[in-house]
Amino acid sequence: MDLDGGRLLVGLGNDAPVRRAYVYELEGGVWTEAALLELPDDHPGELCRDVALAGDRALIGTLGTGDERGSGWVFEQ
Repeated sequence: MDLDGGRLLVGLGNDAPVRRAYVYELEGGVWTEAALLELPDDHPGELCRDVALAGDRALIGTLGTGDERGSGWVFEQ
């Protein structure tokens, strides 16, 4: 999870076998979902465990599985 001003990036990791993260924005004291970031099914690694948010860019890191290395994905609004 990472917070940058009024935006929050939450990656699903640990026991959640999914390849996505959510961006939330704070509006009027309420957090609302602003974007869903999904990774392709054929990417190396699993889980969107490590995330970072800076301005209009989001970085999602995945763990490697078996002999495969993890990967990093950059999304830009």
